[in-house]
Amino acid sequence: MEKIKSSLIRRFLLYQKERFPILIILITGISVILSSATVVILENDSLLNKIPLILLAITVSFLFIFHIRVIDEHRDYKFDSAYHKDRPVQSGIISLKELMILNVVGLLIQFFINFFLSTRATIIWFVAFGYTVISGNDFFLGDKIKRKLFLYNGLNLIQLFIFQFYLYSIFNPNFSFLNILLFSHFIFAATNISLLEFARKMKSSKEESKVKDTYSSRFGRRGASLIFIIISLISFILFSYTLFELKTDLLILTVGLIFLNLIVISSSIYFIKNNKASEFVIQGIAALFYIATHLLIAFSRI
Repeated sequence: MEKIKSSLIRRFLLYQKERFPILIILITGISVILSSATVVILENDSLLNKIPLILLAITVSFLFIFHIRVIDEHRDYKFDSAYHKDRPVQSGIISLKELMILNVVGLLIQFFINFFLSTRATIIWFVAFGYTVISGNDFFLGDKIKRKLFLYNGLNLIQLFIFQFYLYSIFNPNFSFLNILLFSHFIFAATNISLLEFARKMKSSKEESKVKDTYSSRFGRRGASLIFIIISLISFILFSYTLFELKTDLLILTVGLIFLNLIVISSSIYFIKNNKASEFVIQGIAALFYIATHLLIAFSRI
């Protein structure tokens, strides 16, 4: 039994390197959780007083993102088997059944945790979960919706936007979008998620598949680089406005500008150097920008 268990663990670790990078998921998750808590707690409160809730939010967020990953693996199995045969599930490193078993365990843990949270948080979680089921069935529209890349990806992002509401409700069950600070943060968070997703689908020419399922294949590397910068600028403007509402020090905004400059530099590298390394750079800088801007917001209430 121990041999089987260790074998599954070892194979899952191989799987996560490509399809579910645990360290990156945890760091990005923690950053958005901290900034989400920052904008909904009382002005005279501190994140240090919310550590138990933060730990619960980290656990649920990690397991929920894994749930989305497993749903995607099932939904895209035929497509990946045809066009991405080197992926872990397709190459036999781990099976869909094994991933689903791990996912069920994760869902049970989430159910248990939600019993200790507010009724509103639990309801929003169930709404987000329900949306993942609909998304996992391609919104019951089959291949028709998949052919519309931008609409399809946009609809899939909604599950993360709903989950953002869940994060707010963990720290303040009575949150309201009439609060301009919370509203600006939500739009910022949604834009930042879109930035990560856009970067994930920016590939070098050699990495493009035949079906044009990336933004770089649709817009070209020049066009994709320009759109990437525009999304980053929008995100930074919303980030700046959120800091303004929090009445934070100008130094935090200045530090944020450094990461915006890194975005521009990485976009230039991606456009000039058409290789796997430049693809890795732009995706890495997008993740760094995402993490840094969320953490800078959180620093204002620590």
